[in-house]
Amino acid sequence: MPPLALKRKLKMKFLLRSRLFSFRSKKLAFTAAALCLLLISGLVLKGLFMSPKEEMKKEMAFVMDPKTVQYQVKPKEHRNVKGYVWVNPESNELLLLVNGIQPISEKDYQVWIIYNRERSNGGLIQWRNGMGLLYVQPPNVTQIENIAVTVEPKGGSNLPTAPDAMLVDLKEEPVNRIY
Repeated sequence: MPPLALKRKLKMKFLLRSRLFSFRSKKLAFTAAALCLLLISGLVLKGLFMSPKEEMKKEMAFVMDPKTVQYQVKPKEHRNVKGYVWVNPESNELLLLVNGIQPISEKDYQVWIIYNRERSNGGLIQWRNGMGLLYVQPPNVTQIENIAVTVEPKGGSNLPTAPDAMLVDLKEEPVNRIY
């Protein structure tokens, strides 16, 4: 039998080492979890913030898809506006491109998606190379009746506050159908 003092000393070293190891393993686990979280958030952010070239490639692939149909934007206020909406019922994508309007400093152009005569917010038109653009994947693109654009206060609104500036009737015959 070892002396009592040696037994206590060995027991104390054992407890200290086991606690230190436990602390190290917790620290290692925390570090590994933080690195995984950073990696995952980096991948998610990369998907959210694609470079303009990557975004353009995605949009072009969508527009060139044989199942995508094209509708013409009908301006209500501005006569020099030209625009189109591309819709793909299979991939549930919608792209609005408008030329001939300019950004307004204290206002935004807001897109409204109309199902069963009820409007839902489609988003705010973004600006790229002097053209207005909106790409969305609404819940069910085949049930959309119309798409309207209104001029709203900066940041948009929950309900339209102005008359329609532009309208697209998706129940009409498309401008062109590739398939």
